[in-house]
Amino acid sequence: MREQEQWNLKDIFENKEAYDREKENCEKLLQDIKEKEGSLAKGSENLENCYRTYEKALCSYERIYSYAMLYYHIDMAKPETIKLYQEAENLGTKFSEMTAFIEPELLEMEEEKLQAYIQNPRLQK
Repeated sequence: MREQEQWNLKDIFENKEAYDREKENCEKLLQDIKEKEGSLAKGSENLENCYRTYEKALCSYERIYSYAMLYYHIDMAKPETIKLYQEAENLGTKFSEMTAFIEPELLEMEEEKLQAYIQNPRLQK
């Protein structure tokens, strides 16, 4: 593929090192989310903190995945691009695993309690 027809990956990450730093940051955010397991019903601030961290992790992961996927599609036979894409796919699996507790915890909460949490102005931003 000619260079002028390739994706400009620098719009996402300046270089592979920046990608690696963001991947490390995303993994830390996922760990922070996982540490909130079992606490969502213990106060609206717990729910807010969990969702704020979730939003950051999701934005981070979307950048990581976009970069890896676009890089992979430049040359799908290159081992380096395959490895990067597989890492992003694995991070997506980890994302799902680390956040899987959120929905069940919310579903277990009493409806009135959840509605009261949702009315918290900080959760409406």
